[in-house]
Amino acid sequence: MKVIGVTGTVGSGKSTVCGFFKELGAHVIDADVIGHHILAPHTPTWKKIIDAFGRQVTQEDGSIDRRVLSDIVFFDSSALETLCAITHPDIIREIDAEIERISREDPGGCIVIDAPLLIESGLHTRMDAVVVVEASFEDQIARKRHETGLSEKDIRARLKAQLSIDEKRRHADFIISNTGSFDETKKQVKEIWQRMFRSR
Repeated sequence: MKVIGVTGTVGSGKSTVCGFFKELGAHVIDADVIGHHILAPHTPTWKKIIDAFGRQVTQEDGSIDRRVLSDIVFFDSSALETLCAITHPDIIREIDAEIERISREDPGGCIVIDAPLLIESGLHTRMDAVVVVEASFEDQIARKRHETGLSEKDIRARLKAQLSIDEKRRHADFIISNTGSFDETKKQVKEIWQRMFRSR
């Protein structure tokens, strides 16, 4: 079983890259999906968030208002540290459980972890390989605005809160440049796949 971590900064195209890995046969674990799951109302993580940030970050139905929470943490580094200290251990625990489950079902397969904070959380140290996806600043802004409707100011705040792409590169085994066509990006993914499984 190979475990590959895929990361990058906001709007770099991690999900696209992970989709190409999935086409090649990888099992993809999306840390953001897990993050949504553990924040469901009345879960232990949800309770910790409420204790730390108050009811101001909830909607009428009790669910976490992710936009409000984001507005708080991406403009306050100490608040972001608090949020990460709460969520990272729980997300990693869920990822570990998924890895264990998939490993039992497909011991010779490949798992790809789609995690924007792969390096910040320390999860990268447990990967067989780390893939960093990069794109031009203009592409990042355009993609994130299209995806979320956020303003450029908000997107810049999210970029600033993450490790820089230069720092992420230092931890990379492979770097994918997602600045061209889908075919060009897919070709880079295939090359990594072939190198990872060359000995098969």
